[in-house]
Amino acid sequence: IEKERGVNPHKLGFIGSTDSHLGTPGATIESDYQGQLGYPDATPVQRVGATPSLYASVIAGGGEDEGGWGFLGASKFSPGGLAAVWAPQNTREEIWDALARREAFSTSGTRIRVRFFGGFDFPQELHTKRNAFDLGYKKGVPMGGDLREAPAGKAPQFLVWATRDPQSAALQKIQIVKGWIEEGEERSEVYDAVCSDGGVPDAADGRCPDNGARVDIESCAITTDRGDAELATTWTDPDFDASKRAVYYARVLENPVCRWSTHDAHRIGAALPKHVPPTIKERAWTSPIWYTP
Repeated sequence: IEKERGVNPHKLGFIGSTDSHLGTPGATIESDYQGQLGYPDATPVQRVGATPSLYASVIAGGGEDEGGWGFLGASKFSPGGLAAVWAPQNTREEIWDALARREAFSTSGTRIRVRFFGGFDFPQELHTKRNAFDLGYKKGVPMGGDLREAPAGKAPQFLVWATRDPQSAALQKIQIVKGWIEEGEERSEVYDAVCSDGGVPDAADGRCPDNGARVDIESCAITTDRGDAELATTWTDPDFDASKRAVYYARVLENPVCRWSTHDAHRIGAALPKHVPPTIKERAWTSPIWYTP
């Protein structure tokens, strides 16, 4: 579209938010989920579908097998996400400006912090420098920014850094997601950029090794000696084509934890819902950085 019309209408930043009718923004903890609509899903029995939901009689289909609410399914909802911005000050004006320049990121409800910069002239191993973020701004652009024509022979470098939510699971890895157009078709590739526990992406498939983090489904206890409190790397696109537009963003994954539906099932002694997974990996997504030749 940008090639045809001179503007990219999809150049948007990422935020996440709760979307419930309870008036409780920020209530995103899996083990303390209160539902989405108040009375119709106020109890674990209604949410995990141990009995037909009030909404099962209102919306066609559904019931116990679907978790109530017909095609929606009460148990298919999530507690919600969080929106975060990087701003010089905690004021309305600075937060608005951060959103406008897309220096924002989204989480699935966890309070991970993540930074993402792109450029063509970063020092080697930028993530190890004490002034890494200052150099990110000086020699590149932050999340939400634009990279222009690549210098001859150079591929874009990306500085990515994340810290864990101390009240959630440790970090498992950071990925870089790339999108581009190939012969008129949308393409994407996911790269594991940095692994926890000293792991290195496999040379064959590019994936991080399993760090061994597990969840005890019966108690929801999580592995506490796997994963990292902080992850960072300086990553270079190994498949860069300077002639093609591309978009990049970072995705940070935690070790697995019990999903809220598992906590609810345990509270009422019900079987785990079969149509949703018992565990999840909380995560964060940065706003993208665009490359336009």
